Amino acid sequence: ECRGNHHGRQDDADAPPCVTAGGICARMTDGRPRGRGRIRVYHRCVHSIRRAWSALTSPRGFRWIAGITMVLLWVIIPSGGVVRLTGSGLGCTDWPLCNAGGIVPASNHHAWIEFTNRMFSGVVMAATVLAAVVVFFTRGSTRPARIGLVVAAVATVGQIPLGAVTVIFDLHPLLVASHFLLSLIALAGGVVARSAAAAHEVFARLRLTHARPSFGIPTVVCQGREYASTEEKVMSTPFGTLLRFRKEGGPELPR
Repeated sequence: ECRGNHHGRQDDADAPPCVTAGGICARMTDGRPRGRGRIRVYHRCVHSIRRAWSALTSPRGFRWIAGITMVLLWVIIPSGGVVRLTGSGLGCTDWPLCNAGGIVPASNHHAWIEFTNRMFSGVVMAATVLAAVVVFFTRGSTRPARIGLVVAAVATVGQIPLGAVTVIFDLHPLLVASHFLLSLIALAGGVVARSAAAAHEVFARLRLTHARPSFGIPTVVCQGREYASTEEKVMSTPFGTLLRFRKEGGPELPR
């Protein structure tokens, strides 16, 4: 409780108490803040969310979430292998729940192994989709990072209908192999994104940029005369751009 002087006023003895949480003194009525206290709680929550989002979209935060996503995409592969090797692929007869619409699986280890793998797959999917959203809000994120996380997110979300079809068709070998192949594609996207995120953080810390500075060759001199020149792009690759400069007018001389 924080009775007494509140906002420069002397509280009445019969006034409802207020509580202090995180530096906020809010009037309480039936256990809930009211008036200015409720507004302050709202603004404090919004401020906390903004700070968390700013940390996620920073180069360091993006590297962390990309790394966590990559690890989760790797762990889900042996997790699926455990389900397969223990013969627990049909431990849950229904989908997305387990047995006859029940949330909690039946009391046998096969059902629990399969259901645990499904729950963990949901965590992996949520982390991957979050990372795919964060990469588009991270300033200076590169194309490989965006493509890698989009591929990983699409492949992970695609596991949901593919898993349902696999259970419906009693673990057909082609469907099981497709399930595994899609996991490898998602992992490859996660590895590419993590590598790009690490490079992006290095560039950000060293204040480097991928942008090519202008060479600044507005004119060239041929046979003692000055001619204007224009820049032409000959070839562009992921590793660099090949340029040439063509002079405008004048006699035909080597470029």
